[in-house]
Amino acid sequence: MSEETDKPAYRVQPEGERFCVVDQQGRVLIVCGDAGNANQYAVLMNQAYLSGFKAGIRKSKGNRSIEN
Repeated sequence: MSEETDKPAYRVQPEGERFCVVDQQGRVLIVCGDAGNANQYAVLMNQAYLSGFKAGIRKSKGNRSIEN
């Protein structure tokens, strides 16, 4: 993994009986009643983040489609 992707952008943080999905700045995005749902949301959001991150790298290298 590169250093940009070593730490996931979103993670699950238990808070009492709830599970919060938080970003790297600690902002709560979703609150779930069980760890399974919170983990799934975190996985999906990390996949979307990495997909956008990789698209940005491709675009910056000039490998983008021709736009009119």
